[in-house]
Amino acid sequence: ERLGYEVTEFHLGDFGTLPLCDGVADVVVSNCALNLCNEKRRALEEVARVLKGGGRFIASDVFVERRLPKHIRKDTGLWNQCVAGALTPNEYLRLVQDAGLVGATVILESIWREVEGVRVYTGIMKKQKQNGPASKDSNNVAIYKGPFAAVSDEMGHEFPRGTPVEVSSETM
Repeated sequence: ERLGYEVTEFHLGDFGTLPLCDGVADVVVSNCALNLCNEKRRALEEVARVLKGGGRFIASDVFVERRLPKHIRKDTGLWNQCVAGALTPNEYLRLVQDAGLVGATVILESIWREVEGVRVYTGIMKKQKQNGPASKDSNNVAIYKGPFAAVSDEMGHEFPRGTPVEVSSETM
């Protein structure tokens, strides 16, 4: 409001029961919160519920290189330090996919600390809610110009260099 924008709203709520109606959010941002949730699956289902089709969920969080031993996951001091609830990138991605968010990527930024030989990283997770089954629209074509021979997107679509590929309007 101080900057004169009326397109952003901030809502305070519990991750497991977001105070929003279904399909109203363009973007949900989380700053180091999912690792503190006991019910991560429920929290991600809530994010998927409130996002519009094609909406994005972006989270900064901490990740671990391998699953934490049970005694660390139960340590309240390490919960308070955002460690005990941290997931591996693959565990996080599986939960995200199960919640209906697609196109997820994890970018590990740096080693934050080490706990009993397990590296804890800071990172960013980007996810998108799919609009539904992608339908091709003959009016939309993408041409990848390089430098690689081909690339693929998060949804598995292949784009060979210099080759027109028919894409859905959601991809555009």
